[in-house]
Amino acid sequence: MVFQNYALFPYMTIAENLSFPFEVRKIGRSERESKVARALDMVEMGGSEGRRSAQLSGGQQQRVALARALVFEPELVLMDEPLGALDKQLREKLQFEITRLAHDLGIPTVYVTHDQTEALTMSDRVAVFNDGRIQQLAPPDELYDKPQNNFVAQFIGENNTRAGTVTGLTGDGAVVQLGSGEVIKACVHPPGTDRVQTGTFAGGRPSADCGSERVHRHG
Repeated sequence: MVFQNYALFPYMTIAENLSFPFEVRKIGRSERESKVARALDMVEMGGSEGRRSAQLSGGQQQRVALARALVFEPELVLMDEPLGALDKQLREKLQFEITRLAHDLGIPTVYVTHDQTEALTMSDRVAVFNDGRIQQLAPPDELYDKPQNNFVAQFIGENNTRAGTVTGLTGDGAVVQLGSGEVIKACVHPPGTDRVQTGTFAGGRPSADCGSERVHRHG
């Protein structure tokens, strides 16, 4: 598991932080050193074995925390907002490196975040939660193109929600009459899809959730 606050032992060297669990399990020194060196190389921290956590930057400490999670060659890695304390530029760099490592090593990774961009750019699949319930589990492009409810659409952050009455269906969407009397054609899906979303319900009234490029006046 990788935490946001690194959770490194400050009185130990980097190598000792990574090898401590092996020592508890009575694993031999040569095997410990080999696994520690390999894990540090994977996160581009080779040669830092003798340094202590206080001598490292925030990004370097997070790399060490990631190496510690990988040193056991786990079947699953859980990351709990590991980049939340880093600045934007470093966060984006580590996002790429974490994604690369997960794919290169073939390790399933569950990554917890409140950052929409982080979720959409790093993930093969995204689970959107609200009050402990999964609202939608889908690839990022499907979340963007076909949000299943208002909460998911607002999570993506790029949508227009307009209340109205569905007056008819077309082959690629729905005709909606707004409260102002204006009639729009909404929720057009990409060519080749066979699923038409006529709208979602918010507060008992029909509403259409669409990206700005998917709404236009009808007629």
